Order: sequence, then C-alpha cells, then structure tokens
Amino acid sequence: MLFFYPKDDTEGCTKENLEFSELQQQFRALGANLMGISPDTVEDHRKFSEKHALKVDLLADPDRSAIDAYGLWRTKKLYGREFPGLVRTTFLIDADGRIVDIIPARRIKGHAQRALDALRQHLRAA
Repeated sequence: MLFFYPKDDTEGCTKENLEFSELQQQFRALGANLMGISPDTVEDHRKFSEKHALKVDLLADPDRSAIDAYGLWRTKKLYGREFPGLVRTTFLIDADGRIVDIIPARRIKGHAQRALDALRQHLRAA
C-alpha cells in the first residue's frame, strides 16, 4: 500500500499520516507493507515522523520522479485558484508489483480506513 501526500507537518497530511499509523498493525496483519511518499526530503521525514511518533515508513521523492511516474503532479483548484500540486492518492500494489486498486483521497478523514477496506475487499476477491 503506497499513499502519496503533499507535505510533511501540514494539518491535513499530519492527520492522514496519524490515521495510517493507527491502522498500521491491521495493514500488517493482512500482509501489507504500508508506505507514505511525498516530495519532502529524508530529513524532513525524520523530523515529521519523530514529532508525531508515526508508525508508517516514509519515502522521500524531492525530485518527484515517483510522483510524476504515477501521474499525481497535476493542476489543482482551491477556492477558485489553480496551482500545481500533488493529488493525494493511495495505490494498492500486489506482490507482483501490479496496481490492483487506486483509492483517491476525496476526504482526508477516513481515507486510511477506506484504503484498509479496499485491501480487505481485494483479499476477499483473490
């Protein structure tokens, strides 16, 4: 399970990472590795993780190579203003490296639970 988020230590991203951290054991119990990725640096991740006692692994992508490969750097709109940014999205990737589900984060609250539910649904269907 790979979840992309825009920025360490911002309100929404902190909430999302805390929710994923709270569910980390449930993901693990189902055999899933859970990783978050953002354009922040390794040092930013270290500080963010320590500050909030996060339980998820964080991957640094400051050059946006993974973000661009997944097509997540797009034009976003907020309050009528357009700007480039990362579109918060979670990917369920199977053991063979295939993307088997894409879970867009329509709302931050509950997104981690929706990702866990998608994993459970995938495992039931497999």
